[in-house]
Amino acid sequence: TGALNVAGGTFAMGAYNDTVAAVNITGGQVTGTGTLGGASYDFANASGTVNISAVISGSAGVTKTGAGTLVLSGANTYTGETVISAGKIIVRHNTALGSTSGGTSVAAGATLDLYNVDVGAEQVTLSGGTLTDVTSSLAGNIVLTADSNIGATNADDVLTLSGVISGSYGITKVGAGTVVLGGNNTYTGTTTVSSGTLSVTGSLADVTSVTVASGATYSLGASDTITALLGAGNVVLNGNTLTVDGSVDTTYSGVMSGAGALIKNGAANFTMSGANTYTGGTTINAGTLSLGAHNVLSNTGAVNVSGGTLDIRSFNDTVGTVTLSSGVITGSTGQLTSANYNVTNTSGTTIISAILAGNGQLTKTGAGTLTLSGANTYTGDTTINAGTLKLTGSLATATDVVMTGSAVWDLQVAQTIASLTMASGNSITNTAGTSSLVVSGTSTLANSITTTGTQTYTG
Repeated sequence: TGALNVAGGTFAMGAYNDTVAAVNITGGQVTGTGTLGGASYDFANASGTVNISAVISGSAGVTKTGAGTLVLSGANTYTGETVISAGKIIVRHNTALGSTSGGTSVAAGATLDLYNVDVGAEQVTLSGGTLTDVTSSLAGNIVLTADSNIGATNADDVLTLSGVISGSYGITKVGAGTVVLGGNNTYTGTTTVSSGTLSVTGSLADVTSVTVASGATYSLGASDTITALLGAGNVVLNGNTLTVDGSVDTTYSGVMSGAGALIKNGAANFTMSGANTYTGGTTINAGTLSLGAHNVLSNTGAVNVSGGTLDIRSFNDTVGTVTLSSGVITGSTGQLTSANYNVTNTSGTTIISAILAGNGQLTKTGAGTLTLSGANTYTGDTTINAGTLKLTGSLATATDVVMTGSAVWDLQVAQTIASLTMASGNSITNTAGTSSLVVSGTSTLANSITTTGTQTYTG
C-alpha cells in the first residue's frame, strides 16, 4: 500500500516483481527486468532524463509532466492511457507504451519520440504536440485535436505511419528525415512540409492543401488529389498523377519531377514558376494554369486543355504535343512551342490567343470552331479537317494550309501563306473584318473563296 517515490539515484529491481501504491518519480531511474505494479504512474522530472527499464504493469496509465525526458525501454504491459502533458517520452521498446488499447495523447509543446521501434495499433492523439522518431513505425491511427508536428529527426531516419490521420486540423512535417504516410488519411487541415521528405504512399484528404518549403520534398507513392499546392520545395511524382482541385488561387515555385502527370481541376488560378521536369504531361480540366516564368513545363510533356485555361502570359515555353478539346490557351507576348498542336473540339468555340511558335503543325478536327487571334509564327502545316478555323490574328507566311472534308476557313484578316490545298467540300469565308489572301506557292482550289479584299495566287 505504500507509494514509491524516486527523486534521484536508482531503484534497482533486478529480476524481482513488486506491487506498490502510487509511483511518483521526479528524478533518477528504475532498472531491472522485473515487473513493477503501481496504482498510478506519475513522472514529473522538470529537467534531465529519467530511465525506466523495468516492466510497468497494471491497469493504470502513465502521466508525464515537467519539461524533462522520460525513457521507457521495458516490455511494458500497463493498459491505461499514456498522457504526455509536458516534456518528452522516448520509446525504446516495441511495447514500451503498454497495451495498445490504452492509447497515447501528446499535449501542445510535448513530444513522443519513437527510437528504433515498431509500435503496433496504438492510437495517438496529437493536441499540438510532436510525434517524431529515429527510424520507427506506428500502425495505429492518429487523431488531431490541434495543428501538430510529425517528424523524423535525422536525414537517414524514416517514420512509417500506416494508420489513418483524422481530425479537422493539419500537420507540419519537421526534421531532416522522411515521414511515410501509408493510410487513407482524412484530416482536413493543411499539410506543411517544412523540412526533410513527406512521402505519401496512401492518400491525403482531397481538401488538404500542401505547402512545401524550399529544400523540402513532397513525394508521391500513389496518385492523389489535393486542393492546392504552394511553396518553393520539391514535388516528386514517381510515376503517379497529382491532381490539384481547389478554388483558391495559389503559386508553386518549386520543381516538380518524375515520370508522373499533373491534372488541374477546380476554379482556382494555379501559377507555376519553377523549372519543372515531370514528363507525364499536364491536363487542364478547369480553372487556369498560369506560367510564372519561362520554361516552366517539361519540353517533352504533353499539354491537354479540356475545359480550363492555359495562360502563358508573357513567358516562353517548349512542350510536347498540345491538345485543345475545349477551353482556352491564352497569353500576351509569350510564345508556346510544340511539334504538334491538335484542336479537337466537336462543338462550341475554343480560343488560342497565345502565340504558337516553332516548326510544329496545327491540325483542326471536330465540328467545333477554333479561333486563332495571336500573331502565330509556327512554320508547319495548318490542316483544317473539320469544323471552322476562324483567323483573327495571323499565321506565319511559311505555313501551308490544307483543307479536307467540309472544313471552313473563316478568314477575317489579310494573310499570306505558302500554299493552299482545298477539297470539294471546303470553303473560305469572311464573317467579319477585312480579309485578303496571298498564296505564294501552289494552289489547289475548290468550292468558294470569299474575301473582302484581293486574292493573289502567284504559284
